[in-house]
Amino acid sequence: MTQNRRLSLLLCAALALLWCPRLKAQVDRPPGLLQDLVDVSPDFHEYRNTYFLADKLAGFDPATGSGAITWTRHQLSPRIAFSNMENVLRPFDGVTFPEGEYAINPALPFSIQFVSPRTVRIRIRTGPQVAAEAPSPMLVAEPPRDNSRRRHPRTNRDR
Repeated sequence: MTQNRRLSLLLCAALALLWCPRLKAQVDRPPGLLQDLVDVSPDFHEYRNTYFLADKLAGFDPATGSGAITWTRHQLSPRIAFSNMENVLRPFDGVTFPEGEYAINPALPFSIQFVSPRTVRIRIRTGPQVAAEAPSPMLVAEPPRDNSRRRHPRTNRDR
C-alpha cells in the first residue's frame, strides 16, 4: 500500500470515530425491575396507532344490566393552523386485509352488576370472545349481587 493510501484510510477512520455518536453499552443503565412502572403515554402520541372510542349505546336491558357499546375506530392526524400543530382524533375506516373480515365499528357487550349499595362492577368486552368464560383470577370469588335498591314512590323508578 502506498503512503498516501494509508494516510487517507487513517484519516477517514479517525473522522468516522469522531463523527459517529457515542455508543453506550447496556451496562450503563441498570436493568428494569418487574415492579417498575410502565409509561404508556407515548402510545397516545403515535400516528400509527388505531384508537377505538366508545361511541354509543347499541342496546341495554335494565333487568339484566347488560347491553352493547358501539366502538368507533379513530386515528391521530395533525391539524395545523397559524403556526400551531396539534393532534386530533378523526374517524378512520381502517386498512385491513382481507376486507370485511373485521368490523370497522364493532358493537361489543358490557354488563353492570350492583355489588353493594355503594359499589358497581362494570365488565366491558374490548374484543371478540375466543375462549370460554372463566372465573376471574383477580377475584377470590364471584362478587355478590345487591338487590337492596328501592323504587322511588313518586316516579316508580330505582333510586
